[in-house]
Amino acid sequence: MLHFGFQQSHVDNSLFLCHRVGKMVALIVYVDDIVLTGDDVDGISKVKSFLNDQFEVTDLGHLCYFLGIEVAHSSRGIYISQRKYILDLLQQAGLADSRPVDTPIEVSHRLADTEGELLSSTDASQYQQLVGKLIYLSMT
Repeated sequence: MLHFGFQQSHVDNSLFLCHRVGKMVALIVYVDDIVLTGDDVDGISKVKSFLNDQFEVTDLGHLCYFLGIEVAHSSRGIYISQRKYILDLLQQAGLADSRPVDTPIEVSHRLADTEGELLSSTDASQYQQLVGKLIYLSMT
């Protein structure tokens, strides 16, 4: 992408930007997925051709879902949401039928390290995955 005139972002190494005559093209790469956007329709077309010459790529059209983020297009703009990611997370944790509450634990509840069962290695792995997904959700 650098040879094609893009500059790599200093904040996110997977983000590449190309500015030409008041227009911009942005490309972000995550493993084998690429999001290409901008206000330079001709520039986007040229990037697609370039990528198609270099790699086997498939144009999936308008972005709908990327890294847990839903993207909806309308005449008023683009809207993003993580609703599906959250519902999938609740399903994975076995909490899909849960109801929202202000505080997920009794207000005066006291925790003790001598009560309850220890997590097995399988349970610990599931717990770690859930915590990782919650951290990702809070960061995005």
